[in-house]
Amino acid sequence: MNPKEYSKNQPIIEMYGCLQSEGKLTGVPHILIRTTGCTLRCQFSKTDFCDSSYTSWSPEKGTFSLNNVINFFKKHPQIKHTMITGGSPTMHENLLRELCIIAKSFGHYITIETEGSKYVSTVADFISLSPKFSNSTPKLGTLQPNGKEVTLSHVKRHEKYRKNHEAMGKMIKAHGEYQLKPVVSSVDDLEEIKYIQEKLNIPNNKVYLMPAGGTVSELEKHRSWLMEYCWQNGYNYTDRIHIIAYGEKRGF
Repeated sequence: MNPKEYSKNQPIIEMYGCLQSEGKLTGVPHILIRTTGCTLRCQFSKTDFCDSSYTSWSPEKGTFSLNNVINFFKKHPQIKHTMITGGSPTMHENLLRELCIIAKSFGHYITIETEGSKYVSTVADFISLSPKFSNSTPKLGTLQPNGKEVTLSHVKRHEKYRKNHEAMGKMIKAHGEYQLKPVVSSVDDLEEIKYIQEKLNIPNNKVYLMPAGGTVSELEKHRSWLMEYCWQNGYNYTDRIHIIAYGEKRGF
């Protein structure tokens, strides 16, 4: 990327220090960088939408430059892990690569959180693959978080991009380590998870099953039975401790 671009605002809407709250690296301090814009429009029930709908259903404009990113890394030398998430960070191919180069220059271990709709090669260390299943398809006639009606165009867009198994497989092969971290809202989702495991040759010990829900009460609906299922079938379980600790509060 041209050095002159470093002073311009990029499609980055959040950047903060935190503990990783999901998956294999839960509890490890990270710098989190969230891009805006998403290929998908996830909706898990009439009222349960993507927990970062401000990057997808109503994407906000970016407020951080790459110089801001560099300065943030300099201010937090105690942190040695970076997570780049969204939205869909792979929508911004050049930006994603540049963020990885910056993080590596500070000696960071890099995770890319992706729904798998597009392949991008980077110098990241870890792919956190969170593909979306049929439980995430938008529900016609319900209301989006912004109050507008969910339409057929939302459904068609979502279904077009959510099952790009080729891109998912290439992301896994191009990076050293990975985890499959799907959202589970019912037992029906488990067959779809097994299907994608077969398609991508993913063993159970690489899978972290995560309960659906953007609030504590919604998580509680799925936690107990999913935990039981995990130990009985050799899967890993991951909670969503940021929701438990902070609810719907955003980090900046």
